[in-house]
Amino acid sequence: MKTAIFLGAGASREEGIPVQNELFKIYFQTMLNTASSNSKLSRSLDLSLENFFKRTFNIDVNNKNLEDDDYPTFEEVIGILDIAEKRKENLKIIDPKSLKDFVDHSGLSVYMENSYIKDAVLNGVENKLIKLYLIILIAKVLQERLPYSKGFHSRLISHLHNENLLRETIFITTNYDILIDSAICSILPSININYGVDFINYGIESGWSRPDDNSIKIYKLHGSLNWLYCPDCNNLKLTKKECGLIHLVTDFSKAICSECGSIMLPVIVPPTYFKDMTNVFISTIWNKAENVLRDVKHFIFCGYSFCDSDIHIKYLLKRIQLNSKNKLLFTVLNNHPGKKEQSAYEEEKRYKRFLGSDVNYTNYSFSDFVREPMKFYLG
Repeated sequence: MKTAIFLGAGASREEGIPVQNELFKIYFQTMLNTASSNSKLSRSLDLSLENFFKRTFNIDVNNKNLEDDDYPTFEEVIGILDIAEKRKENLKIIDPKSLKDFVDHSGLSVYMENSYIKDAVLNGVENKLIKLYLIILIAKVLQERLPYSKGFHSRLISHLHNENLLRETIFITTNYDILIDSAICSILPSININYGVDFINYGIESGWSRPDDNSIKIYKLHGSLNWLYCPDCNNLKLTKKECGLIHLVTDFSKAICSECGSIMLPVIVPPTYFKDMTNVFISTIWNKAENVLRDVKHFIFCGYSFCDSDIHIKYLLKRIQLNSKNKLLFTVLNNHPGKKEQSAYEEEKRYKRFLGSDVNYTNYSFSDFVREPMKFYLG
């Protein structure tokens, strides 16, 4: 029986990866002005973000006494930028000097043919650049934390492989990180990953081959930090075991499209109220995921709260549920130390209200699942 494992932010958090409401504090209090910001380009990015938070929210990010809830949420920050962009308005959120420094240090003046950068720099649409900076901020924090992960994803892959269950398992995730990708590459280096889209560097860089029938399927519905996209020639590049997006501030030459020489950009659906799913690669992944998930009978949700704002996810699941020939089974594993009883109660209500009253909502966590996956798989 085919099983889908849905990995949410809680699964990554158990590895030690911060969730969205922790990112700003971690970045500004532990990574600002450190070795990770030692390049001129990275420092220019930091200065622009410092300036943005001061001008927009009157927050001094160098104040080490700030707590998580002193910062705006990612949804709030990206949300106002999205609205301004849709209304074709500017918020005067970057001072001209910071913008000029970023362009000069990045060498963007050489690549002004790129429509995204040209629009942002020449027409003063700072909103797009700040959104790019914020996505790079996510990449820098996650890349910094990846070496210290606890190995839960690797253990899960090992257990499923030993039980001959990987061929019957599909991974779905809304996470940008590369924990599950890296686990597969490390544990099963001869097995390819099928992301549902093609990449321009198949067969060029060692270790990447086009997926075959034995490949493990991972559908990253909100994009990934190891994908870079060329908006000019419409190509996608894959980087192995690293968040390739940070090349935009660490090694700019690696963020250049090998086909046309343009700047490659993130393939990320940011955390926001108004999720833009129009990127051709994101749309392809969603279509492939829906087609493949029609054969799934059991969904195991790990570290996913089924929040109200993820209406795209709910729509996908409801389509699959309504079009399935068989009754679908749903198991939820999203407990963690310190989780409040009221929070769990409301979460269970969300799942059962939308997917049906027979959802198996458990008191187990992702790490419990990793230790004994066979306990939750159904024959």
